[in-house]
Amino acid sequence: MREKGGCWRSPTAITRNPKDRETKLELATDRNIWGKMHPNTRALVAVVAARLVSGDGDVGAVYDHSQSRHILVSGSVSGGQVALYDHDRGCHFSGSGGGYYDHGRGVHVSLQVNGNNVSGYDHDASHHFSGSVSANAVSIYDHGESSHFHYSV
Repeated sequence: MREKGGCWRSPTAITRNPKDRETKLELATDRNIWGKMHPNTRALVAVVAARLVSGDGDVGAVYDHSQSRHILVSGSVSGGQVALYDHDRGCHFSGSGGGYYDHGRGVHVSLQVNGNNVSGYDHDASHHFSGSVSANAVSIYDHGESSHFHYSV
């Protein structure tokens, strides 16, 4: 089932309202309710960081070591313009000049590059992140989760 932003949503639970005895189907959303950065958003940030540091280019996939899996991503980073598609969620991630938009979650993400170092802010999770890029390896420290995440792009 497709919801706002074009992302696929899957049913998560059937709840019963005792007041009016209606049964409704609640849908899982990618919207953040726990103050954590979404794992796919973090992976897309890693892709953007790698391409901005190492140079423009097309994108095929990113390996998220914390999830032990590949996330299929297509699109490109060219001249500072980012146009990516997250096949896992069926959503776009785009922007330029340090300001990006995760169309699936409907949130803004800021990202600054300084040499091989990156830093930014997830406006949905309301937390900063920082990291570094070395060739095709990206390490991101999520201040909200107090954890390091590693990616191969």
